This record gives sequence, C-alpha cells and structure tokens, in this order.
Amino acid sequence: MKKIILFLVASMISISSLTPIYAESSNDSKDMVLENNNQIKNIIIEDYSNEIEGTIEMNIQFYSVEDEMNIIIERVNDTIIAYDENGNRLASAQVTPLTEATFIEKSLYLIEPRAAWSGWYFTGQDNVLIDGILNTTTSVIAGILLASFPKKFGITAGALLTIAEGIKSIGQNLYRVYNKYYGSSYSTCNILSKGKVESFKNSNFSGSLGSVEGKYYWDGSPYDYTQPSACRELVGSYPY
Repeated sequence: MKKIILFLVASMISISSLTPIYAESSNDSKDMVLENNNQIKNIIIEDYSNEIEGTIEMNIQFYSVEDEMNIIIERVNDTIIAYDENGNRLASAQVTPLTEATFIEKSLYLIEPRAAWSGWYFTGQDNVLIDGILNTTTSVIAGILLASFPKKFGITAGALLTIAEGIKSIGQNLYRVYNKYYGSSYSTCNILSKGKVESFKNSNFSGSLGSVEGKYYWDGSPYDYTQPSACRELVGSYPY
C-alpha cells in the first residue's frame, strides 16, 4: 500500500511539472500590465544634446508602444519638431526662453554639510506652445515636453505621460503649457542635482497639469578636481 501511495504522488508531481500553468488572461489584466510598464514607452535609444555659443541642439529617440515605432524629437534653439521613424512630421513646439531665478544660490544649502539632499529651490520658469496635439499621441507630446526643458533633470518621457494625457484631454490642437522648475543639490557635492517640473494650464501658474521629480543628474563632472572630493566618492552610489 505504501508503495502504491508513493507511486501516485510521484506520478502527480511528474504530470504537474509537464503541465504549463497559465495566468488568467483578460483585457483588464493586459491594460494593467501596460499601465505598470509605462517605462516601456520611454526606451531611450539616442539622447544627444549640445550647446555651443548659445546654440542649443538636441536629439531624442525613444520607442513608443502607442505608435508602435521609434519617435524622434529634434530641437534647434527654441524650435522643437517630432518625427516618426519614416521622417513624417508629427507635431512641433516653440519654447519661450527660460526666465531664470537669480535670487538664490545652491551654496546656501551647503553651509551645514550633511549626507542628504537640500530642499527644493526655485530655478526658473518658461512656457512651450505645442502645435499638432489632436493628431498625435500622448507619447509624442511627452517627448516634446522633455525636449522643452532647459535640462533633462533626470526626468524621462515616460514619467511625463500623465501631464501629456492632461494636455491631450483639453481638446485643443494648439496649446501653451507653463512650466516652473525647481532644483535640489546634494549637501556635500552641489553638482549632484535633482530637478522637479510643475506644469500649469494658465500664465498665472494656476490649473495644475501635474508635477514630475527627476531621479538625479550630474551638473558637471565629478572627476573635475576643482569639485569637492565627495563628488568622486558619490559616483559609486550615483553613477556618472
């Protein structure tokens, strides 16, 4: 009897190991997977920016699940144009130059060295006029927003999808978005920074479209020996 029981148990284990186990499939679960993997819409293939003698050149490429193709965002000075991978023009934007905050300096936050990030400090504001909203996707709008920022701030196009959806839902083909920018610096190395962007519907910065905080970015090289030695020590935790 004991041998029979052992045989039955072994048989059940063998059968279960050969039988694939499937998760329940539905449209809801598919939507949930896509929602939880929004970063898939922001796989950066190329990210190039250059600023020489006041001329800004930027090229961002990312794969858009919504469009099922690569999206190319090009910026020259204050003009931004979005293309699909076949070179077709999708949308454009015009950036009104940044109004910078000059009343505050990062060093104010570094008087007391501590292993922490500073509070957010205001760095400036601008606005971007986007044209072609109704005929393009939220991913393309998010890419245009990213290219409109004075710096990347450690922010991705995927993180801007919610703001892009808010712009799309307004139902206007030509729409101006107003942005405020904030910074945060690491206490012992002020070139290790984070950025935050708040977007608004109105010129008086009311009617919030949302805000996004970046992870971190280096506002200079930690291997520049005019910078504190702490910068080079932080590279292990914050890769350059």
